[in-house]
Amino acid sequence: MVSARRKAWLVYTGALGEVLTGPGIRIVELAGQLARSGHEVHVVVDSCTRGMPKGVCVHAFDLDIVDGFRRGDAVIVSSEIPGRFALKLCRSGIPFHLDSYNIAATELLAQAHQVTRTRISLHLFRRALRYGMLWERCEWGYLSSPVQSAVLGGIFLPRRNPNWARLAAALPAKCSIAPMGVPAPPLRSQRNPYPEGLRDRPILLWGGGIWSWFDIEGLLLAMSNLKNRGSPALLWFLASENSSGLSTQDEPVRRAKEMASDLDLLGTHVFFNPGSVSREMLPGYVEHCSAGVMANPASLEAWCSWRTRLLDLMSAGKPLFSMGYDPLSEWMANAGAAKVTPSGDVPMFADEISSTLADPETLASMGVASLVAGKRMAWNRTLGPILDKVADPGSFTKVGGDPVWLDVARYVVGV
Repeated sequence: MVSARRKAWLVYTGALGEVLTGPGIRIVELAGQLARSGHEVHVVVDSCTRGMPKGVCVHAFDLDIVDGFRRGDAVIVSSEIPGRFALKLCRSGIPFHLDSYNIAATELLAQAHQVTRTRISLHLFRRALRYGMLWERCEWGYLSSPVQSAVLGGIFLPRRNPNWARLAAALPAKCSIAPMGVPAPPLRSQRNPYPEGLRDRPILLWGGGIWSWFDIEGLLLAMSNLKNRGSPALLWFLASENSSGLSTQDEPVRRAKEMASDLDLLGTHVFFNPGSVSREMLPGYVEHCSAGVMANPASLEAWCSWRTRLLDLMSAGKPLFSMGYDPLSEWMANAGAAKVTPSGDVPMFADEISSTLADPETLASMGVASLVAGKRMAWNRTLGPILDKVADPGSFTKVGGDPVWLDVARYVVGV
């Protein structure tokens, strides 16, 4: 097969600022991989202040961008793009691929208790219509794990229309698995950013934000269990504030700090990093921790999410202790890089942490396994299905079936 060199459009939402979160990291990595393969790369985001690879053109998000797409261009859009942009793209007749590596509807379920029933129902309804419209019309799609196709199918099936049932049945044959990848080169840092008085203790790193869909309560109870049995282990939260801009995420951060204080852990066994951590600062925290931790409730969100914070652990060759299932934790456990215990089983989780930290040989072997697993999960491999499609002259030539336009109209008018 002769590789095609083409104009590639990556259309996502959000801003690329000083601190890159999961979506931002994915955009930068994908843009860089495509540019290095010889493609002319254009990235469309809300705003961009830094981080984009050299030679990549950046455009401000605007409906008129669709008018610049041409047949044969590699148009890849996020499933989270605004509805009006999605509608214009679907009506344009331009073939496109859909990047649904994150099914955000499951995160909305975890926030249902924080907003009114009417509001959450409307959000879920409109999200389902947008997903259906884009998946019906796209030529190809990308997910993070096979579980996500089942989740999407579950979103589509309740719709009282045979076209939606047909779309649900066709999903596995219409997508590739292209999850978030491990940073390269490996995360390494000579500088130890942890306070000097803590550096001789085992440090368990929570490497990202404190969100409502995590089991932070179970994690803190496990730390209390470890403290009571005399363990010197400490928990370090890398993010101490809600930087998402979503008011619904203020409460999880507040509760975590309050609970740590109530359990008499704050400042002795639980610490919240003061301030935000840039990608340049991150390697020090990962390199000098003993292991990473994850805590998942038994939820749909956990079952279909690809925990990006765990990828940094593999880049640095660090083991993982996880309470509750998620696909990447399970993958690391199968590779010998993680210990996974059942969701909500705090004593068993604490036992695994305590016994493993007391066994340096086992901890070291898990670290080696983590580094090896990371090489298998490098960005050039995880993004391989997307890169192959862009290089294939036969791709980006077909448009999917017509969306259910009555549902599309209902989406646009907001009912």
